[in-house]
Amino acid sequence: MINEGNLRWRALVQRVSTSQFARNAVLSVGLSSLSKGLAFLAATFAAKCMGAVNYGISGVAYTAAFQTGLAYHWGLDIVAVRRIAADKNAPNATALTETIIGFRLSVATLIALLWIGVVLLVVDADQKSAWVLAGATLWLNAIQVNFVFMGLEKLPIQNGINALASTLSAAVIFLWFKPGMPAGADLAVTVFTLAVTAALSWGAYRREFGKLPISSRFFRQPFEMLPKLVGESWKYWLTTAVTYLFTFFQLPMIELFSSTREVGVYRTAFSLIMGLDFFLQSFYSLLLPRVVAWKASGDDVLAKQQQKTALLFLAMGIPIGAAAVLVAPTFYRIFLGEEFMTGTSVFQILAMAKLTGFVAQVYVQTLVAMKRDMDFLIISALGSAISLMSSAALIPQFGAVGAAWGAAAGEVLINFGSFCYMLWLTPSKSENPL
Repeated sequence: MINEGNLRWRALVQRVSTSQFARNAVLSVGLSSLSKGLAFLAATFAAKCMGAVNYGISGVAYTAAFQTGLAYHWGLDIVAVRRIAADKNAPNATALTETIIGFRLSVATLIALLWIGVVLLVVDADQKSAWVLAGATLWLNAIQVNFVFMGLEKLPIQNGINALASTLSAAVIFLWFKPGMPAGADLAVTVFTLAVTAALSWGAYRREFGKLPISSRFFRQPFEMLPKLVGESWKYWLTTAVTYLFTFFQLPMIELFSSTREVGVYRTAFSLIMGLDFFLQSFYSLLLPRVVAWKASGDDVLAKQQQKTALLFLAMGIPIGAAAVLVAPTFYRIFLGEEFMTGTSVFQILAMAKLTGFVAQVYVQTLVAMKRDMDFLIISALGSAISLMSSAALIPQFGAVGAAWGAAAGEVLINFGSFCYMLWLTPSKSENPL
């Protein structure tokens, strides 16, 4: 029995060591666990030092910046990943990247300047710093090149950069923050993190391709490729905008129907959920290039790999979800205190919804690989409509907890809808994927 067990273990190790996907997943998980663990604790410490109200003010400002950033997003990341994964030829990859970064930087620079001007004229003095810093994040998010390393299946490079930036940011928070920190203090750290990530990512890009991810003809860039890219990506842009309605849009809804303090409570739980999601992304962020390859190998291969991946993610998700739900009350009591205790229920609700998305990711990514863009957009729109209606009904009475139920309803519906739709598309190939 021992010898047989050793042989199986050695065979497993050999399969992992010879699989690029498995090696990347293991390395990504290691780097992500380190950085996100520190970021998780740092975000908790920052929220406690700032208090629910100031943390809520920062949340509303950052959410507004994120929403404004949709003006240059245009869903181009997914198209870029798909194209680079299908054709890793360096000239094509660099031309694609220069087009996307050049376009985004042009638009984001104009928007950021207008943003800061409006903030200086309109926003109250005690909130100005938070809104100005949110404008800086708007610009820095435009120059990130994560999509390149995802397409090249070299995500461990980006994860290593993120790990270093997150570690430095956590150190800044632990050394600088103290009780009574003003609104916007956390966004100053976010600006630092994004700047470090962009600088290191551009350095890695230059090492990979021998040039920076922006044309030397920046202001004369013809953008010949842009119309075709936008023609392919606009559906993803709409999907991102729709998805925003059951994620970040909860914050301004709580501000409108409840209070800034409840915004801070919800944002704290949501930040912790994002830490969990970033950890889970270490696994499923590698899927799209792999799904493209499975699809190219035929329907039988795709269906078989879908089933194996879904089962694996389910086996991983159950203990992760159970641990998150059981540990949450103790974690809140020790690290956040009574001011944020209502966020325990918010965190537990969002965690369970997030884990349905983890299991369903292989089906979501397959829809992307199959270019079923409009279909996924319709599914997302239905989920977001349910989320908005539920949130509007529940927030006035239940505050942050009501927002959590609304967001969870939308996310679960989208995940379940994607799963069922894939069953309908390939009934003979995947009669029982789970």
